[in-house]
Amino acid sequence: MENQINVGDQNTQQIGQNPINQPTEVQVKPKFNYWAVSTIVFAVLFMVMVGVFAINYVKVKNNRTYLPSPTPEVSQTPSVVKQQPTGVPTAIPTTNLKLEDFANKEMLGENDNYSVYLINPKGGDTPEKTGELIVYDKKNKIVVKITGAFSIFGSTIVINDKKGEYVLLSTGTSMSRGIIPLSLAKKALAVKEFCATSDFLFYKDYVIYGNCDTFQNRPWEAGQAASLIALNFKTGQEKTITKSDLTHQYGPTKVVGDTLYYLDTFVTKEEDWQNPDNQKTVSKTYSLLSL
Repeated sequence: MENQINVGDQNTQQIGQNPINQPTEVQVKPKFNYWAVSTIVFAVLFMVMVGVFAINYVKVKNNRTYLPSPTPEVSQTPSVVKQQPTGVPTAIPTTNLKLEDFANKEMLGENDNYSVYLINPKGGDTPEKTGELIVYDKKNKIVVKITGAFSIFGSTIVINDKKGEYVLLSTGTSMSRGIIPLSLAKKALAVKEFCATSDFLFYKDYVIYGNCDTFQNRPWEAGQAASLIALNFKTGQEKTITKSDLTHQYGPTKVVGDTLYYLDTFVTKEEDWQNPDNQKTVSKTYSLLSL
């Protein structure tokens, strides 16, 4: 009986575990339509491209609508500026005066280009005389009357720049000269009067000279020991090129291009000024472009 029961149980288990008797589940996979998806994607891209094209077209049309009309070109004829050669007066003063118009005049001095007269002079036989000035331009044969009254002391040396704009009257002694700078264009003083102890060099609107500095250790007269000065006739400003001191003094020699050549006279010790053999002189240069 036990064997039958066991057999029955085994049969029951086998029947329960027999896969043939279990229903089979069939999974149905959904079909994916690639053509439909591709068509939709391309349609969307096409619509986007059409939209972008339409927007750009509207912008271009608006820009053309408000584009300003081109401005016509105006041809300009360049003006020609004629430069006068160096050494030629930039402007000859306008005057109808003649020397014959001034009966009471006294010549103060002259050079190859100008002669200067004191008209209606006062002072008699004294060394110092006062009066008005006239400048006679020998080349252009014109007379320029200078505004104001001037005092002239001693002999007068006449100096002029190469451009014919300025005439300097150097009056006084051989060691110290008072300088009256005249502007022919202004018909008046160019700048205030000054003192000089050397010759004059001209560079553009500047006059370069040795001034009247003095030192007590110099054994001559008032002890003149010049510094080099550049004076601008247009502005009246002075610039010290090099300053004299207890052992140095200077004198200008020439201007070549934009370079000033000058002499530096110096001693090692102050007492060496008493002996000319102990004094030394060297030539130096200075760039006038720094003025």
